[in-house]
Amino acid sequence: MHRRDVEPKRFLLLFFAVSAFLTVSLFLVPYLSPYGSFTHLDGTPIVIDHWDIWSSKDPYTAAIYLFGDIFCHQEMDRGLILNGSEMPVCIRDLGLLLGFMTGCLITSLKFGHPAIYRHARVYIVISFLLIFADWSIQHAFSLNVPFTRLITGLFAGAGFSLILYCWVFSIMYGEGERQGQRP
Repeated sequence: MHRRDVEPKRFLLLFFAVSAFLTVSLFLVPYLSPYGSFTHLDGTPIVIDHWDIWSSKDPYTAAIYLFGDIFCHQEMDRGLILNGSEMPVCIRDLGLLLGFMTGCLITSLKFGHPAIYRHARVYIVISFLLIFADWSIQHAFSLNVPFTRLITGLFAGAGFSLILYCWVFSIMYGEGERQGQRP
């Protein structure tokens, strides 16, 4: 195995490790506080809505819930309830993270396989169209279907990992090598 193949795999495995840590943390932190400590956290993404709550918690719990507060709307009816508390993110964001984590693992294990790069663009477009269609239908008809949110999140998360893969692949290999002609 060439050193040129090892470095991108390590890079993708790093993203896998970080997303795996975050995923495990999302499931763990509701159990680190008393039953029902985090409810009705509805807010706006990219806005810290509940600093008053996070500042009074231990640093680990505060950091994970702050992550959810920044990146998710945290609507209680769109998330999982663990230990009487909302998870830090909604079910769709959980699916995005799980899909990204799984995609980073798979692409790191299969790095350099020409089929991944060749078919990535189609998969990315389809996965993003699915999540957009799911959001549009649920928004237009005032539906809340957690299963489809999770599934479309999984597909789109894997799509994000493929974007990362294609970026790394295009940096590492020249145009001729992308077509499966690597040395």
